Amino acid sequence: MEPYNAYKIHVAIKEHFWSKYDMIKWPYAFKDKYKYGRAINIPYKVFESKQGMLPMFEMVCDLFKEPEFVALSVANAVGGDRRCGMPFGISSQQIFKDWISRRDKIGYTFGQDLDTIDNADQILMSTDNDHPIAIRLLLGKHITVESVVILNLFQPFIDDYTSDLIIGDTCMLIKRYTPFLINGIINTKKLHVKHLTLINKIASTNSLRRK
Repeated sequence: MEPYNAYKIHVAIKEHFWSKYDMIKWPYAFKDKYKYGRAINIPYKVFESKQGMLPMFEMVCDLFKEPEFVALSVANAVGGDRRCGMPFGISSQQIFKDWISRRDKIGYTFGQDLDTIDNADQILMSTDNDHPIAIRLLLGKHITVESVVILNLFQPFIDDYTSDLIIGDTCMLIKRYTPFLINGIINTKKLHVKHLTLINKIASTNSLRRK
């Protein structure tokens, strides 16, 4: 990467996660709408004039290849950072390392998280709540966001809550994280077959949708 291109990739990922756009038309905005950053129209002189940007992204290019930098930015966005890791210091790099660790054991973790959802009454003070148990467990840090993304692929429920005042932002984040997670990282068909019985059991309890 060149620093200017790395900056445009950063802006494209930030736009993918946090800007308003038609998600039906652009389900994977980073790739299709923003063309991996190439469609971001920022004149070079504007980038160059931003104080500290050039040395920061020179550092990024020294440390990361493009796929790693994309993953670093996504990992931080998923963690709730609206700057997607900028200025890419020690803390954002640690978040990236933690994300890699979760990614490398995602199949095992998904199975564990399904068990947690199935036994949510032992964790949550009350399961009599209009919000999905999976989201409540996620917000309580009892399960991972990756598991919720995968579960939503098998039993879609997130769309029902994207306008919810309390959990809407979390649901939108899950939707915008989805294309990055399913793009060659996980074998969803294998996971679905392996955990089909428990997935169906969870869905049948109405813990995923509004009643």
